[in-house]
Amino acid sequence: MSILQRLFGTPESTTSAIRCFDCRKPLAEISGGGFGNPFDIGGAVLSSPYRCKSCGTAFCVDCMLRMKKGSRLCTHCHGDVGW
Repeated sequence: MSILQRLFGTPESTTSAIRCFDCRKPLAEISGGGFGNPFDIGGAVLSSPYRCKSCGTAFCVDCMLRMKKGSRLCTHCHGDVGW
């Protein structure tokens, strides 16, 4: 397995393979258009990846908010994150 596959997962990987690029916190993709528990939307928002619009790198909500307050540049590709 390559280092990129370990860092970002593969398309067929489980959701636990996705981690925030900055802090490495595990993130969960929302798949199938719905949530497992419709009353836990807050938990889904906090654990969902926020992807850079330039390169697709995943970030957690905390790192995304920190970037929005700062330069709005992706720490991976240095492009505009688009949020």
